[in-house]
Amino acid sequence: MRRCLLTTLACMIIAPSVIAAEPTSLTLFVGGGIPGAGPNFYVSLTRDGVLKIRRTGLPMIEPGKPTETTTSIKLTRQRAKALLKSADAARDFDEACRVVSDGTSAQIVLESSAGSVERSCTSAPSWPNGAKTKRFLKQLNSNIPKQFQIF
Repeated sequence: MRRCLLTTLACMIIAPSVIAAEPTSLTLFVGGGIPGAGPNFYVSLTRDGVLKIRRTGLPMIEPGKPTETTTSIKLTRQRAKALLKSADAARDFDEACRVVSDGTSAQIVLESSAGSVERSCTSAPSWPNGAKTKRFLKQLNSNIPKQFQIF
C-alpha cells in the first residue's frame, strides 16, 4: 500500500515535466503599419543557438521591393534555451490586439517534440503589451545588434 502511494506521488510530480516538451526552435514575425512599408522583422532561433534575423522596410529598392538586411548570431546553447523558455512562457502574446486596422501584427511559432504552438497578435496599436511577452522581447533584443532590434 505504501509503495503504491509513493509510486503514485512520484508519477504526479515527474509526469508534468515529462509531458510538457521544451521548445526546440522558434520563428517570430513582427511588422505592421502601411503594408510593405515595415519595418518587418523575421526571426528564427534553434536550441543550438543559431539566431537569424531579417529586417525589411523602407526605402523601396524598386516598386514593391523593400530594403532587406540580415544577420546571423551564434548564441550559447544555455542562452538559446533561456530564450526559448521565455518565449514559451509568453502566453500573454495577444494581449490588447485587434484594436486598430493598421496596427502592429506579430506571430510566434514554437516547435517541440510534441508539436508546434502558434500565438499571434493582429492590429495592435502597440506591441508587446503583456508583461511576459515584453520580458521575452527584452531578452531577445539584448542579444541583437541595435539596427536589428525588434520594436
